[in-house]
Amino acid sequence: MSKDNTDKYLDEILELQEKFNAARDDFSRSELMLKISDLYKKIDKKKSINNYLKAVEYIDEDEYPQKKAEVLKTIGLVYIDLGEIVKSIEYLKKSVQILEKLNKAKEMADIYNTLGTTYNRIRDLDKALDYYLKSINIFQDLQDYSSIVGININIGYVFSSLHNFDKSKKYLERSLEMSKKFKNQKAEVCSLVGLGITYVEQKKYNYGLEYFQNALTLANQMKDYRMQISILNNIGVSYEKIKQYRKSLRFYEKALVIALESSIQLSIARITINIGSVYLKQNDFLNAKTNLEKGIKIAEEIQADNILQNGYRFLSQLYHDYHHHQKSLEFLEKFRVINERLCSKQRNQKIAELQAKHQLDKIEKESLINQIRHHKLIEANQKLKSILDDINKLKGLLPVCASCHKVRNDQGYWQKLEDYIEKHSKAHFINSYCPDCKAKYLKSVKTGKN
Repeated sequence: MSKDNTDKYLDEILELQEKFNAARDDFSRSELMLKISDLYKKIDKKKSINNYLKAVEYIDEDEYPQKKAEVLKTIGLVYIDLGEIVKSIEYLKKSVQILEKLNKAKEMADIYNTLGTTYNRIRDLDKALDYYLKSINIFQDLQDYSSIVGININIGYVFSSLHNFDKSKKYLERSLEMSKKFKNQKAEVCSLVGLGITYVEQKKYNYGLEYFQNALTLANQMKDYRMQISILNNIGVSYEKIKQYRKSLRFYEKALVIALESSIQLSIARITINIGSVYLKQNDFLNAKTNLEKGIKIAEEIQADNILQNGYRFLSQLYHDYHHHQKSLEFLEKFRVINERLCSKQRNQKIAELQAKHQLDKIEKESLINQIRHHKLIEANQKLKSILDDINKLKGLLPVCASCHKVRNDQGYWQKLEDYIEKHSKAHFINSYCPDCKAKYLKSVKTGKN
């Protein structure tokens, strides 16, 4: 963003801050703070989070529950942009809890889908599937087919990652059918590519290539050059795996032409190295060396470590095959260094994913414990209330007849003491004698008195 735009937004923020300081009611404060947050989101996402959190404090959940849910969702989405997955999930869940109370189905389904994608980012695939399926069930009830198509694709790719290819194909075929029905070409291409990748993973190359070709036809109609490059590269990789090197080169070269026209350096580097690897497998030393060196040079300029790793490995192999051992060792050492760097990144990423999962599990367990405690507290309060109600039934002064000991009730009628107590408590009377009365009774029997 240019400095002029940044200065413009900061000036607007200062004006809104002055209005906020002058505001006298919480509704006005929340509205102004949200405007400030929206502006900060364009120039400083961390500051926008702080201001969104301030705005939440001024929103009365009883009066404006949906508004509060929307702001909490926004906070969750900004945390995703910042890469703070645990925080993003925390606020998305807070948002959806309010929406569940309001029974806002569409909004709930949107957040469930976002939660699925967020869990997918930290490779917690089981939870990702849970939220995707929750989302898709609601969208089916709402008959929102455009949303269902996208989630079916997401679920298909997750099952493919889990190597559950049958389920992957089931969801991708479903999304393909729906995208054709509702004429969603982009979703149709994604479904076809997903199915192609799934079949190639199963080494069913003919089926995979057929899906890739159909996807390419659509991508050409759409003139989506990024899709074209990706699909052509996938076709090239597939042919390379089954050792049909001429066909592989043909599709790699088509992809390279589009990448060069579009100036996509990452794709240019990757495809050029792929072409070099095919020439290497055909023992074409000169073309292999030329393409590998071109690809490596571009990859070094843009610091594309994953691409460089392959480039160094192939070039080391090339020099080894042609007995240039010193050069081979030179590129093997470069490969070793970059491989260690990538392994370190992967380890750190895996540690971060595991830490995020652990933290989320801990939050969920604490939430469950709090719910159980809350439930038990409600039960205890209900029992206590019941006991107090019973106690209060017999509280106060009772008018009792001095002669027959009957009790006058609230309606003014006189009834036996036993009947009154049984009605107003859980006590029940049974007849018996106390020791004094028992002695008097026995004495009367002996003397013949009634």
